[in-house]
Amino acid sequence: MWVLGIRAQFLSEALVLTLAGGAIGIGVAALIVAVSGSLPMLGPLFKDTSGKGDIHLALSLATVAVAMSILTLVGVLSGLASALRASRLDPSEALRYE
Repeated sequence: MWVLGIRAQFLSEALVLTLAGGAIGIGVAALIVAVSGSLPMLGPLFKDTSGKGDIHLALSLATVAVAMSILTLVGVLSGLASALRASRLDPSEALRYE
């Protein structure tokens, strides 16, 4: 019974840390998009002032969804490895060295 509790605790901790890191990363990306505006690509090189070759950064919802999905999958898989390892330990043996 306690094995399921340990697994759930490790998985929830891994998921919370993963999602918090993803949220911080998306926030930083949104900040960079807001601050940078458009970046001239070939304008200065060819004396082009039309702005056709400029890079316009945008944060799309589809990209955020795919990134968070991959991030969640990796977080759950890495948390699962730790959870399975921790659930196999004998509690008295694990606490002996601390």
